[in-house]
Amino acid sequence: MQQQVQQPRPETLNVKEAAEYLRISAWSVYDMCRTNSLPFFRIRSRIFFRRHELERWISENTNQCGMER
Repeated sequence: MQQQVQQPRPETLNVKEAAEYLRISAWSVYDMCRTNSLPFFRIRSRIFFRRHELERWISENTNQCGMER
């Protein structure tokens, strides 16, 4: 029997990976970067995201049921 070894989750995501993580389209990710709505950084012309910053962004931008912001 073969054991599956779990790969560690990458800390840095590209646009496609961030879109999959957020469950939105890549075009939406590009648009949110253009308006500085998502935390991201560039290396030359490529856009990248840090997983922990996306997780913090999600926490800070989540509306809780029955509570006003």
